[in-house]
Amino acid sequence: MTDVSIVIAAWNAAAFLRDSIASALAQDSVSLEVIVCDDASTDDTADVVRAFSDPRVRYLRAERNGGPSSARNMGLGVAAGEWILVLDADDEMAPSRARRLIDIGRANQADIVADNFLIRGENSAPERLHIAEALDGSFESIDLTFYADANQMFGTTPSYGYLKPIFRRVFLDEHGLRYPESMRIGEDFALVCEILARGGRYLRARSADYVYKTHTGSISHRLKRSDLASMIAFDRTFTAAHAARLTASETQAFDGHLSALLTADAFTAMLDGIKQKRVGDVLAAAISRPQALKLMSMPVRARLARLKASLTS
Repeated sequence: MTDVSIVIAAWNAAAFLRDSIASALAQDSVSLEVIVCDDASTDDTADVVRAFSDPRVRYLRAERNGGPSSARNMGLGVAAGEWILVLDADDEMAPSRARRLIDIGRANQADIVADNFLIRGENSAPERLHIAEALDGSFESIDLTFYADANQMFGTTPSYGYLKPIFRRVFLDEHGLRYPESMRIGEDFALVCEILARGGRYLRARSADYVYKTHTGSISHRLKRSDLASMIAFDRTFTAAHAARLTASETQAFDGHLSALLTADAFTAMLDGIKQKRVGDVLAAAISRPQALKLMSMPVRARLARLKASLTS
């Protein structure tokens, strides 16, 4: 069996994809396949993939754009690896990453293994860790309560939902689990929750062999109310489906997660109302969710940060 199937969902990713595929192929001491799932791109994504003559690279193309979940599921449907490793088309990995995470998973009977990651921006700013910690190679165990608490929208701690885990393929197949195609943001959180709710074991290594690149075209930087609606729907459906097996602490954590999403939705509605000069919409959102008013300082802080950066650059 192949050790790992590296699934890369790509949509108009020609500018970044070459480096992503190269970093996947450069993984040390593992047998691998790289499955590039083209989500109906209109740029030169296909040409970039076909330029690789390595037989380990496979190219799949969707007939129409379905979002990252749909593209990844296309790859999961044909993956042959013991492990599934999801790599974003604009990100990269260190050569040791797959081997390190697989070894942890095998030695500890884990079904999900993730690590920390480095954040690299478009400008000359230094790289930084997503989770500030000592990279000592140890690992922590993550349960459903912790995971829900660590993913609250606009929370004060780094979100674990941004991590890029590897998954034991047999666990996904045995439970019929795939990414929720109704979600374009938050799909990683949803899949991990479904695994944990079914007894899967999740370990997170204190290492950082993944490079997360931020740029203006990143889909995760464009939060819409439709995205929030899908995330809210998932929380409600998930807690209803698993009500009989959720512990009191898990239920409480998901109540907090849902509450944060509802507040974020009201906040986004207020911003939309301000942009469209619809005072009634702003007032309605503020009345329905007064907690959202506390978030109104965020756009101001963001503008001040950008101004400070421009003055010091």
